[in-house]
Amino acid sequence: EAEKKHKEERASNSGKRQPAKPVSRVPSAAELLKDEKSVLAKAKRYLELLEKASPESLETHILSFELNMRRKKLNRAHKVMHA
Repeated sequence: EAEKKHKEERASNSGKRQPAKPVSRVPSAAELLKDEKSVLAKAKRYLELLEKASPESLETHILSFELNMRRKKLNRAHKVMHA
């Protein structure tokens, strides 16, 4: 810790500017959509496991409805509500 403090003091006393921190890159819309699709696909796999484990659970039906709405599968979402 003392060594780190010493380096910081030396850097501030040298009059040199410290290197700027790199600016985080903003992802493009295409990258965000790609990520959303992969997340929804992963959620679908987990939902299938959940539906097998507890098909009678209200929470399972609610999650299924929400996932199908986000995936824009309106017929499946409607089917879940009337099951």
